[in-house]
Amino acid sequence: MVVANHIVNDIAIYFRQNGTSFSTPIQYPTGNGSTPYIVAVGDFTNDSILDIAVANFGTNSIGVFLGIGNGSFE
Repeated sequence: MVVANHIVNDIAIYFRQNGTSFSTPIQYPTGNGSTPYIVAVGDFTNDSILDIAVANFGTNSIGVFLGIGNGSFE
């Protein structure tokens, strides 16, 4: 699950554990004043690995976090 945190300017990724709970979030900053608003997950680079796109209200921009394949993003 990916959540946009507009107050702290980051996205948080929660991984499912044991089918009934979620991990402690892994946070990725989106930049000062970015105010992330909406996230979308998909394979944007056509490499069979999920990526994350985030729409930033504060900077009127879109950021992309590319999936590495081990559950982390760059």
